[in-house]
Amino acid sequence: MANYETGIITKNRILEAFKELFYLKGYKKTTYVDVLKKTEINQGLITYYFKSKRAIAGAIHTELRTQIKTEVKNFFHRNNIEYDLRTATALEVIIYSRIKFEDENLKRFIYEISIEGIFVEYDIAAMKEFWDMHIKEYDLSISDSELRMIQVRNASLTWGITTKMIEGYLDISVDEYADLRVRLMYQ
Repeated sequence: MANYETGIITKNRILEAFKELFYLKGYKKTTYVDVLKKTEINQGLITYYFKSKRAIAGAIHTELRTQIKTEVKNFFHRNNIEYDLRTATALEVIIYSRIKFEDENLKRFIYEISIEGIFVEYDIAAMKEFWDMHIKEYDLSISDSELRMIQVRNASLTWGITTKMIEGYLDISVDEYADLRVRLMYQ
């Protein structure tokens, strides 16, 4: 039992160190050496718990989105509002959009993982969960093949719009971006 608990603590230390360093230095400038100095652990433990820096960035991005989803559900519950999947999804997109575009460090992290293709890879996985919930909630008839096409389409559009907005190619507000994302998801 002690080894299991120690393993969980070590894994969390690694994740927290990467999270802090990605935030402060960015994805590209953060190295394993930085994390080793911060955590004082063996490098082998990083690859033992996480296959790669890419996987760690994906896990951190997924965790952020999961935290937002949980907070939105809690908001509905705390305020005795009947949970509606579409409304909750729209609120999640608005919150996530504001967070990622209004915090320069987070915006840099999102941009860097977008350029590396990590954003699309993990967004496709997140979209699977998103659509599974919608298929169940609204009794939709979507084949696995159609679902995969929808996931790729949405992840690619989100990646492209996010990247081009950060680069300054798209001159739209965060609210316009969030509205566009919600409309694309439900088309």
